[in-house]
Amino acid sequence: MSPSVFARALTLGAFTLLTAQHAFAEEADTDTIKYPYKAVGETVIFQYYRNVDPQLVPDVDVRDFKIIYKGYSISVARSGKNYYCDALKLPAGFDPAQARFVEDFVLFSGKAWADCKPLDYAIDAEKFKALDNPFYTDSKTVLLVTGERMKDVDVATFKTLSMHQAKDKSHYYFVAGNHVKLPYHHSVKTYPPCYGWGNIDGTMHYEGKPRPEVDSKSFACFASYTAIDKHDFYVTRGKAAQVVIPEDVNVQAIKMLTEEIYSDGKYVWFVGREAMLLSGINASKVSWKKKGSVYRITDGDNRWKCAVNNDYDEPVCDKR
Repeated sequence: MSPSVFARALTLGAFTLLTAQHAFAEEADTDTIKYPYKAVGETVIFQYYRNVDPQLVPDVDVRDFKIIYKGYSISVARSGKNYYCDALKLPAGFDPAQARFVEDFVLFSGKAWADCKPLDYAIDAEKFKALDNPFYTDSKTVLLVTGERMKDVDVATFKTLSMHQAKDKSHYYFVAGNHVKLPYHHSVKTYPPCYGWGNIDGTMHYEGKPRPEVDSKSFACFASYTAIDKHDFYVTRGKAAQVVIPEDVNVQAIKMLTEEIYSDGKYVWFVGREAMLLSGINASKVSWKKKGSVYRITDGDNRWKCAVNNDYDEPVCDKR
């Protein structure tokens, strides 16, 4: 048995034993111990996800254990003179009054933790701030929510443009799983709240990959995953919906009637997982009723039934 497997088995064995002992242990007031922590007998465990093994929180007195800070996915807790980031015991002398908590970062006395993992480089706590997700800076370093430092970035000119997208004086950055760094010569534009879309020197990009077939001049964003140009709607993962956009349509005139129904005053489209032009519908008389994820759309003469979450092998809309 490898050391790591042995350690895991030992931890789980101890956890099982402590659970059994709980039935015989003297009851303590554990009402103050909240998720993601849990009292087990005279100990505390940390378990953020059910499918992840619980971790024992060391040197805890269940009678005074208390969460003092919650970030997006971390918790900082206290027991006696001890402090914890999730299950990690913070250094002796940690003082929350002197520390800074910025979302899922903990900063204290020249040290920093991201997602409760210690960073191996110094952060200026006073200047540290969150930018658009997932970027952070202390004016000397640009780093990500994971604590990873971005390399070869011009920090002085670094600027976030929208979620996951940024630029400095000579490069465009897209960070969401993959890290993309592209040079530009003239301009970079993004389209919040649309996810992933950027215009680099006049060429459209999605997640940092060029999309020259998308028309940058008529491109417009409606919602996180819904955009349009004179050729098509772009929905799931930036894919073209292959929906009809008549030649006489003024893309800039298209408005969002609901999250799924769009019109330019003449035509009506339904945009769910896919998109469809609702032929025959008079935009000036259009009305709809929604029940669950199903729309019934009509102008009094023509009727369509459209599903927000249709199966991929079924049409998004059916004419009635």
